[in-house]
Amino acid sequence: QQEQNQDQQSQGSMSQQETQTLDEQEAEQILNALRMNQDNVMKAQIQKKLQAVDNEKDW
Repeated sequence: QQEQNQDQQSQGSMSQQETQTLDEQEAEQILNALRMNQDNVMKAQIQKKLQAVDNEKDW
């Protein structure tokens, strides 16, 4: 019965490591998505400013 408990413990620690690496990968993906989103927002803001400048020129 002791051996069974040890097996369960070692399995538990393994799955914990797996979830940790999964969390790290997930965090990396989220950060990348946020960076891409931020880039898109900045590009949109720059385009709006350029359009505003163009409109001022038309006046």
